Formats: sequence, C-alpha cells, structure tokens
Amino acid sequence: MQFLELLPMPWTATGECQVEVEDPSGRKLRISLTGSAVAQLPQLLPTLCGKEVAS
Repeated sequence: MQFLELLPMPWTATGECQVEVEDPSGRKLRISLTGSAVAQLPQLLPTLCGKEVAS
C-alpha cells in the first residue's frame, strides 16, 4: 500500500464584503472585497488599522 499526501485545496470564497476603517482624526478608508480576497481579510485588517503584525 502506498501513501499519497494531498495538499489542502485553496479556499475560494464567492462572497463579498465592505470594510470601513476610520482613524481618530475622522479620515475614512472604505474597501470592497470579493471572491478569494474575502479570505485575506484577517491578514489585511491589522495593516489597515496601523497595527504591526507579529511574525
């Protein structure tokens, strides 16, 4: 018997969302994400909020 390792398939979201970020001075940034970009939202939010991401 042979063992075949299968790599996880990439997640393909079909949804969409809008994100709005506001800084203390009142400046706003609004972006729309669709498809697979929605899955990248957790990695994107710290950057949008001016937070450093620990590596």
